[in-house]
Amino acid sequence: MANRACPLCFVRVTWFEVLSQSEHLQCSACRVPLELSRGTRIFGSFLGFTAAFLALNEIPSTVLKIHWVLDPIIAIGSFAMFSALAVLIHSDLIVRPPSSNHTFPHPRE
Repeated sequence: MANRACPLCFVRVTWFEVLSQSEHLQCSACRVPLELSRGTRIFGSFLGFTAAFLALNEIPSTVLKIHWVLDPIIAIGSFAMFSALAVLIHSDLIVRPPSSNHTFPHPRE
């Protein structure tokens, strides 16, 4: 679907909610708990790692002695920007499966 819509009632979720509250996301109409799909998370991570790799390899290393500090900052910044951009472009929402934490280690009778 990739349009930030609830899969049950098809109400659009704002991009701000998807990026800032992706772990505790709820539909504003039907109040069902939502989460990003696995494909969206993998696509965002892949694009972020690719951008960090390209940023480290394509940006010429500085002659200064502090390039060992700038390289991780550039990699982390490019990972953050491009993974958020990928989630913003391709944000497919699914209904969060129910948690089964109450059954560990044995079900209560």
